Amino acid sequence: MAHSSTGVKLEGQRPDGPEPVRREYDDEAGELDGFADRITDLLGGGIPAAEIAVLVRTNSQTAKVRERLTKAGIRAEVFDDTKFFEISEIRQALEALMDHAIAAPDEPGAATLRTILGTLGCNPDVRPARLGPARVRWTT
Repeated sequence: MAHSSTGVKLEGQRPDGPEPVRREYDDEAGELDGFADRITDLLGGGIPAAEIAVLVRTNSQTAKVRERLTKAGIRAEVFDDTKFFEISEIRQALEALMDHAIAAPDEPGAATLRTILGTLGCNPDVRPARLGPARVRWTT
């Protein structure tokens, strides 16, 4: 499997699935219809709903995807549709960045970011080993 720059080796827990398929659409409505049509075909072909996922570019797209799937009679579950700037960790980091920028305007950007993340209990170099709230917070 793939190796990351940090030396982490990713290993799948299941056999390889089909290769992803890339599709292009003329507009957003066509893309949403394409999602719904493809998922309807997969479900009709016996693929369990739990095996199907739609990945979106931004959280703002989840509402439109969910609405279109619901219209097609497909139950949609969203992992987390919180708007990016409403995530408490993001708001805390932005507030801390603004405060720090005022207090230390000459400090280089990367050093500033590490300092601020440290005050929020985050070390960008040490990912929490276990899944859970700490990992979600670190990833955010």
